[in-house]
Amino acid sequence: MSNDEVNGEFVQIFLEECGDILADWERHCLGLEQSPTPERLSALFRAAHNLKGSARSVGLNEFAKLIHKAEDLITLLRDGHVHPDKNIVAALLSAQSLLLSWSEELRRNTAFVPVEQRDALEVLLKQLNNKKAEAVTATPAFGMFDENPIPPGPASLSFASAKSNSDGAGGGERRENDSHEVIRVPAAKIDTLMQIIGELSTQQSTIMHCLKSGTMGEKICHNAVQIASKLTRELQLQTMGLRLIDLSRLFQRLERAARDVASGQGKDVSIELSGAEVELDKTVIERMTDALTHMVRNAIDHGIEAPDQRGEKPKTAVLRLSAFQTAGGVSIEVSDDGRGIDTKRVLEKAIQKGLATVGKDLPPEKIYDFLFAPGFSTAAAITEVSGRGVGLDVVKRTIDQLGGSLTTSSVLGQGTRFILSLPTSVSIIDSLIILTNGMQYVVPIQEISEVIDMRACTVQTSNSQSRTILLREKAVNVRRLGAHLPLTRDMRKTEAPAAGSNPEPAMIVEVDGQRLGFAVDRVIGQQPIVIRKLGVYVAHIPGFSGSTVLANGEPAIILSPKTFARQYFSMQEVS
Repeated sequence: MSNDEVNGEFVQIFLEECGDILADWERHCLGLEQSPTPERLSALFRAAHNLKGSARSVGLNEFAKLIHKAEDLITLLRDGHVHPDKNIVAALLSAQSLLLSWSEELRRNTAFVPVEQRDALEVLLKQLNNKKAEAVTATPAFGMFDENPIPPGPASLSFASAKSNSDGAGGGERRENDSHEVIRVPAAKIDTLMQIIGELSTQQSTIMHCLKSGTMGEKICHNAVQIASKLTRELQLQTMGLRLIDLSRLFQRLERAARDVASGQGKDVSIELSGAEVELDKTVIERMTDALTHMVRNAIDHGIEAPDQRGEKPKTAVLRLSAFQTAGGVSIEVSDDGRGIDTKRVLEKAIQKGLATVGKDLPPEKIYDFLFAPGFSTAAAITEVSGRGVGLDVVKRTIDQLGGSLTTSSVLGQGTRFILSLPTSVSIIDSLIILTNGMQYVVPIQEISEVIDMRACTVQTSNSQSRTILLREKAVNVRRLGAHLPLTRDMRKTEAPAAGSNPEPAMIVEVDGQRLGFAVDRVIGQQPIVIRKLGVYVAHIPGFSGSTVLANGEPAIILSPKTFARQYFSMQEVS
């Protein structure tokens, strides 16, 4: 056994997360013996699937092969074909132990493949294969779980488990700040910071001297305050810049993942990269790496045809990865010139899963959304890349958590394009300070399409809960933001405010091609804010994405109007 083209630098990065994922693997296996719930199985599968993909992306193919064998068994458990008895749990724990010891050796030697443990490895692989063969011939055991039993049919266990996990029930994904983060900073940036701090210290000394001498009103003090203010803003920008890194390493990793999949499937693919010099916050890149890897692998596997199936198109397909700066942050585009998305086939699969209704016409944009549903897959067979019902749901969830957006477009027979719009940083953002129900809240500007004064719009209908207005000749429903705030629901106004001389502001939010307005009492102003984590008592509330301290020193909740909009549109679809 050997590892081909192992990249030592990338292996070290991979090993930083490998230990945490394997610890989760062990925790979920131990939990299965006590309570084999769908959530635990989904979390265990997610850990194995992500670890396998990461291992392959850095060239650890033999490492990934063992994970794939274990993943096959976990899939059978997750889909209800076999019960997680002690023998199976023991086999999965043995796999975890071997992977853990293997990863420790890789820290010292990235070319290491077990030699002394070869016998144990072969026995384990044989054991897992036997379990798989036994399970395939066994009668499916749907409904065997004590919690949330699920009968056979369109709403399969795999779909329900993935959905539960996406809501945070499974806890299978890595928790933030579980390990110490390391950022490499060029010495020049440190020198710049030291220079700014030195100048700021000088101005502070001048201000303190004026305070002690009673000369605060003199020009020298005013100048010192203005310079200190300017230096503080510069210090903020430079500090934020410490976390910004270019996309070159991420693109190189994605390129490697794409080439590995193409090679394994016998596809001839040219990979074009542009915008690798664009910078993003390190946290954003880390959280998007797995999601983008899923997208690239999916593009090769689903989107690009085999050479003999490309018809009149060039036999060499093209996969493009590009990044570019936008007004609200950075956009990353993943596109191919493959077969495109067959909306008819996607809709049929959605109907089978109960996501769509027979006979209901849907626009292409709405059909594309089904691809991002947990557990959704159009693959005819399970391979190392496709058919397991994971991937694009991870992409959608990660983008939503970052406050970004995703746009999909496709032409059948010509190709598909995904554009991911992401914030440059997740620590400091531009925001609107708004007042509703007598309380101040913060709304990220990147989540808002525009702010309007409803007095300038024609009102079509109006009731105590909402209005329908004409905005550039298109109907938009406008609801009071306070109706979506659980902590102040008893304070919301029961009647729509009457039109008058005062502004009637509303924030327009666009989600998946649909627009919804949120009326507020007043827009106080715009301010860059530092995001802080929520306390445990409110962190679980949908739409509450963080907290901050305003310029006047008061605390405020950061709201996510896109989350409120998605909840509203989901309720409309159900009704």
